[in-house]
Amino acid sequence: MTREICFILSLILVGGGFLSCKTISLKAKDPYTKEEKRLFSDKDLYFIDGRYYLKVREKESGEERFLEIRDYFKNPERWEIVKFEEGRKKESKAVESIAKETERIEKPLLSFLPKAPFYLKKKVLIMPFEVVKESFIYQRPFVEELFVRVFDQKALRVLPVFYKGEWDSENFPEASQVVKLGDNYGTQALIWVRLYGPFRSSESFFALLEFKLYETLEGKAIFEGLLQKKAQSPEEALLGLFGDLVAKTEEVVSSWGWFIRVIKVQDEKALILAGERSGLRKGDIFEVKEQLQKEGFKVRVSELLGEDMAKLEPVEERPLRPYALVVFTGQME
Repeated sequence: MTREICFILSLILVGGGFLSCKTISLKAKDPYTKEEKRLFSDKDLYFIDGRYYLKVREKESGEERFLEIRDYFKNPERWEIVKFEEGRKKESKAVESIAKETERIEKPLLSFLPKAPFYLKKKVLIMPFEVVKESFIYQRPFVEELFVRVFDQKALRVLPVFYKGEWDSENFPEASQVVKLGDNYGTQALIWVRLYGPFRSSESFFALLEFKLYETLEGKAIFEGLLQKKAQSPEEALLGLFGDLVAKTEEVVSSWGWFIRVIKVQDEKALILAGERSGLRKGDIFEVKEQLQKEGFKVRVSELLGEDMAKLEPVEERPLRPYALVVFTGQME
């Protein structure tokens, strides 16, 4: 990777030189003097478009932004430095951006499900964007509308569902909250996004995006990542970022098994928030389980309703209950 776009975590300056990703090659002349390097040798830096930036919060307004290191030292009293992964233990080594799988000690319940066929699509609940410094170029409604357009154009095996209503981003997410949202919206995954920019750099525009992907079976984070994009226009930067996010979401979620919860039981039939749009067909066989690791019983899709709902009936005489788990187990009629 050249100097074009590299996100450096926990950058350490040693003896006036930089210790960073092994893949970085600074082909251009270093714009910083040794004296300047000594001034910010203890800071957490972002390497963007050949220069070093700090993530800062303006003390008066509380707004966050990226500030070129020289601009920071012009008036350091104005800014509070935002640490990497604020509130968590800082990484001890430099790593490249894009994404990393979150560490999991216990075996996730998802691993007990067989891989679903390609035509069974998964739905992803998109939470409201957190747009930092949103007045710089674009307001949040425009950004979200642009993301919807990209998702519709590029996604093949996942379907976006957009959250509607009020929500408290500061207390999000608890695992139980993620599971409940998945049940209410009929989604198998949930994605949280925070966008910085687009900002103008010396020759172009750049934007940074943080995201976390949760599964709604247990409500746990499966994947988290950092993406950044440089382009000649702010909209082009956003389109590139969103395209990468959709591709990564589809790559991760499409490898999961398929599941959904019963939302209502009426006349001995179960209603689920998945139907024709999700790839279900009349006569498809699924299994209902009270607990995923215990034996369940088979149900059949008896009727497709509306755009994306269906009714299930038991194959044998067994009672159906609300919130029971419906899973694909490998058998289709």
